[in-house]
Amino acid sequence: MTQDARPAILTTATSAAFGLMIAAVAAQPAQAADYRLPASEYGKVSLASKQSLGDASDMVAEQDNVFEPMSLLREDDPLRRLTRAVGRLDLLIDDDGEQFMTSCTGTIVNDGAAVLTASHCIPGFDGDVIEASILLDYFDADSDTIRLNVGVEPLANDNGLDFSLVPLLDPVPADVLPVSIARADVLPGERLTMVHHPAGLPKKLTQYGCRATSSLSAETNLRHRCDTLPGSSGAPILNASREIVGTHHTGGMTGDDPKSFNAGTRVVSILAATDLLETPADAADPRTGDGDTGVAAAATSADSNPDAATATALDSLIDATEAGTIDPATQTPGASVEGAMNEIIEGSQ
Repeated sequence: MTQDARPAILTTATSAAFGLMIAAVAAQPAQAADYRLPASEYGKVSLASKQSLGDASDMVAEQDNVFEPMSLLREDDPLRRLTRAVGRLDLLIDDDGEQFMTSCTGTIVNDGAAVLTASHCIPGFDGDVIEASILLDYFDADSDTIRLNVGVEPLANDNGLDFSLVPLLDPVPADVLPVSIARADVLPGERLTMVHHPAGLPKKLTQYGCRATSSLSAETNLRHRCDTLPGSSGAPILNASREIVGTHHTGGMTGDDPKSFNAGTRVVSILAATDLLETPADAADPRTGDGDTGVAAAATSADSNPDAATATALDSLIDATEAGTIDPATQTPGASVEGAMNEIIEGSQ
């Protein structure tokens, strides 16, 4: 199938059995929702995902090397802390009088004013979204979660690009930092990270095999090899600097075809389509009052907070890379940044 033929269907490549299971999901007619649950599930933390995904939700738990539980990371881990703004986007939908619940993934951006997700989630391609909320800090069954209401009328969206920027109606806790938006396009073969809620389950981290394809399309799509499931739509695709370089929207990757890929939308294409999505140059810096991102805000108390000091080190690395002080002649694209960042993150644990 073509990569955009079923914008709501997502696949993974973890195992042959898993592939067959997801293929069964993909065989369903294309619809606005990644999957459907009874309307009574809306507002709950733990969802009855097996009702619509069969054993696929159990397979996620068994594939910890691919769908790594974020709960395994320390609470002060920089990646866990800097992606608290990524949450499960719960949707209550009315489709010709039939109500059902589904979920996607969304990311708080714009200094806490909006959520970035997929257009087939909000406003959706079929049916009407009548209520929406984003669930934060869902790491496991015992998590102290936070639910914030989200508007159902987008501030900006494009069905072709499959992105949507929707208003956040409730205030964001001060310690939840909006995720940064990258100003540069993704590189061919660049190592990536995805943070998402596949099958509506607790937050997962996908790093294993997660990368951009070696040849990038000249179109707006970001072709990637990051494993996903229904519920991953709208998830942020992060570069080594933990900035959003794309949002996931479509499956297509299979385990037996190394040339297959999943697809997202490049953030540079989103920035070209709307001026409402803020980049680091647009937002305000709580440290100086001029220009910042959520990641940079973590350095506010770096001298007294070891975790914040780690964020400061990350910022310094990013600044050095942008300034060209890391010699690209001796490194493959992004490799020096990734290696140094891993040392910083691992050294903080």
